[in-house]
Amino acid sequence: MSLINFIKSHDIICLTETHIATDFKSDLFKDFICFTAVAKKLSYHGRMSGGVVVLVHTKWKQLVERLPCSIENCIVLKISKELFGLDKPILMINMYLPPYDSDYYKVTLNGYGIEQVDECIMDLMNDQENCYFMLCGDLNARTGQRNSQFILQDDDYWDPVTSTHDEGAATPPEFERSSQDSSENAFGRQLLELCEMHDCIILNGLKQRNFDGNYTFVSQSGASVVDYFLVSKDLYYIIF
Repeated sequence: MSLINFIKSHDIICLTETHIATDFKSDLFKDFICFTAVAKKLSYHGRMSGGVVVLVHTKWKQLVERLPCSIENCIVLKISKELFGLDKPILMINMYLPPYDSDYYKVTLNGYGIEQVDECIMDLMNDQENCYFMLCGDLNARTGQRNSQFILQDDDYWDPVTSTHDEGAATPPEFERSSQDSSENAFGRQLLELCEMHDCIILNGLKQRNFDGNYTFVSQSGASVVDYFLVSKDLYYIIF
């Protein structure tokens, strides 16, 4: 299947690091509404950096609304509760974060790395009440095999022998992950902290759901998992 046909086989598609400097328009996607966060130049002679495009099939145009967002390389959509038959809407955050050593952080006012994700979530929580949320995109974060830890309830099981964390906080078995990428970096550790702070789950490689933990970036110089899909814990239990 070609990339174009693969995209057309889905209703909502998030593309990151597009390097597109203007609103995205293409005759190839006439059946889609295109939302764009434009790329920017970091130096006079350099190429465009970043950029995000989200495509939503026109059949859902009455149920999807773009919300304002002060963060660059980020598109936030509010998905009506009617689309999935839920009790409240979903806030879908589509984001690209440049690598930790990027020149982007020398010129942006949006904060450093995962701080941008946290700022976006906090702004949404202040402006939009009673919503689920999900986050997807290229975060340049490497989390190894780890996932969120939660304060366990009285009837949850915690094993002091196998757990590497304090009693009362652990990753429940249903959220354990497998991943081809066993490495971690600073952004990855910050992402795990953000997950715990905002009660969300990394879906990549969930063992109990048989989600693959394959590499999301492959090049001649190496491979890694840096692209993620996260959902708030309350939404996870409704979906699954």
